[in-house]
Amino acid sequence: MSILLVALLSIGTCFIFSASSIMAREKYGNMMFFFDRQLMYLFLGAVVLLVISKIRYQSLRGYILLLNIVTIILNLMIVFDISAVSVNGATRWISLFGIQFQPSEITKLTLIITLGSMIDKRKRMGILNDLYQGIIPIAMYCMLMIGLVFMQKHMSAAGVLIFISATMLIVAGLKRIYVLIAGGIIGTFAVLGVLLFPFRMLRLFSFLDPYKDALGSGFHIIQSWRALAGGGLNGLGLGMSRQKFEWLPENHTDMILAVIGEEWGFIGILILFSIFVWFLIRGLAISLDAPDFYGTIIGTGIVSMLFFQIAINISVVTGMFPVTGMVLPFVSYGGTSTVMLMGAVGVLLNIASQKGEINSQKKKELEN
Repeated sequence: MSILLVALLSIGTCFIFSASSIMAREKYGNMMFFFDRQLMYLFLGAVVLLVISKIRYQSLRGYILLLNIVTIILNLMIVFDISAVSVNGATRWISLFGIQFQPSEITKLTLIITLGSMIDKRKRMGILNDLYQGIIPIAMYCMLMIGLVFMQKHMSAAGVLIFISATMLIVAGLKRIYVLIAGGIIGTFAVLGVLLFPFRMLRLFSFLDPYKDALGSGFHIIQSWRALAGGGLNGLGLGMSRQKFEWLPENHTDMILAVIGEEWGFIGILILFSIFVWFLIRGLAISLDAPDFYGTIIGTGIVSMLFFQIAINISVVTGMFPVTGMVLPFVSYGGTSTVMLMGAVGVLLNIASQKGEINSQKKKELEN
């Protein structure tokens, strides 16, 4: 898994420089601006990964209260516009002590660790499917965390939290009737979330036919298609993208896959896709082979988070899903996302290391 992670981060860093260099030079007078900052994020992420990988994941339960208090406070700061920062019209970041970050990224990991503990405890007690002792407390917690993000009008992050929660509960053995009821409620709120906000309706219609507003709501998708089409099979070559010259919006973040397709072609995207699939399969194998159920459930939550974000980003870039703010894990530019995702991988590595310790111990016992 470590080799696959290094491969993804290397590809990402390379294309962040390629995609952002023109904009960085014109806006900041330094072609290396975003590249240098991403290297700093990678360094911080590597430190977080190494530290978390050495902490036994079972001990994470001891930090659940603190994690949730901090996460809730940070999200409420955005909701009530306290130290909140707007980027491209979206207020999803806060700035503290000169550091700008996105609380929704922290919320994802907090949800996984907390929900995993709640599920594991109720699973061992045999009350997971009990309405009052199992379902209601879990549903209330999930609604709290999802609601905090939803109030920020951050539908994509709320969608990730919903997908993570659903996956973890299904894997844990939640009864089908509860899954169907939850799906119906979530579906209703999703529809209302689109209907009540005109800009989301606009995105939906532009997704169905982007050429109806080619210079407005459909601009992202059309420019992404042009980049992918321009790359063809083999690509134009590293650094040779034409769409990065102020044509493709968010080319170093949400739309970086389009630049990869333009410079590396379909073959390059296929290689990247293969690494992602291998990475997810490896993460799932680690989760299913965890020493205990808590390891399995939080590992599954992390893999589901990665899968959903990868799937949505690819779907947006290829025009199969409405444009939304979803970065490509380990590849797109971003501070909070890079650090938190690497922290999540640290948890997976710790699960794998503990299983390795158990296997080594068993081997020694057999030899003796």
